Amino acid sequence: STSIHEQVEAAADGATVHVAPGVYRIDRPIVVPKDKSLKIVADDPANTVVDAQGKTNCFVFLSGGPNLLKGFTVRNGRGAPCLENDETWYAGGVVMRGGTIEGCRVENCETLSPTKALGGGIATWGLVKDTVVVRCAARVKREHNGGTHPLVCSGGGILLYGGPGAEGCTVADCRAEALQPGPAVGGYGGGIEVFGETPVRRSTVRGCFASMGGGGIHLNSVECKSLRFVDGHSPCQPQRILHKGTINLWLDLIVRGIYLITNVFPLVTWHGNRFTLFICHYDFRLTVIVV
Repeated sequence: STSIHEQVEAAADGATVHVAPGVYRIDRPIVVPKDKSLKIVADDPANTVVDAQGKTNCFVFLSGGPNLLKGFTVRNGRGAPCLENDETWYAGGVVMRGGTIEGCRVENCETLSPTKALGGGIATWGLVKDTVVVRCAARVKREHNGGTHPLVCSGGGILLYGGPGAEGCTVADCRAEALQPGPAVGGYGGGIEVFGETPVRRSTVRGCFASMGGGGIHLNSVECKSLRFVDGHSPCQPQRILHKGTINLWLDLIVRGIYLITNVFPLVTWHGNRFTLFICHYDFRLTVIVV
């Protein structure tokens, strides 16, 4: 039978690649090169699995065009450097420079880097829609105990690097953590890390962890609507715990690139199922509607 690699390599720019049901075990990433955009669609989403066996990234889309990945279960991916002239280790599940990840399930994927890990399950400059990400992690660990370089890891479940953001997603039991002490600016956004003014809508984050801040979600963004946070946890520098009923939210915010230090506290007002944060000393307001 024809492998997904062969279908992708043979497809012309703009084509739709239909993938038959089955479990596809791979030992090298499925790469869409930067000179073309493809729509890769699982014909039977309930029974189409790409399993990287802990060896490699699963999917890497290098072009910024209108790519689409739809209907796959992606599992056991291992993050690695995969972008030209970039030594960053990116997500084990899906790395996408542009386009949409829709209706997928990404599970048990990990990025373990000696320096910089961005995204455990997904790292994207595009849109993630109606997708589930579970048991994924972005981690850093020095190769040599004597190293002094910073350790950076963000977005245990999803890393949103600008673009359309995320909508209708569930992120659960994901982690962003440095695995040893030392100088580190990492361990942020156990569930989701958001760079830029990137929207996150109608999404659930639960049971996630970050070793430095933003156990559920770490924001560099000014628009996050209709989110549900359940049991997000970060042991360091929580700005405040908010709770209403069963909702628990640890807030660690970056506002226009400035981390809110511990003596700057948000003021919180509730209006039904909506709360608004007024950040002292900054011209900034974030409204989150909890559904």
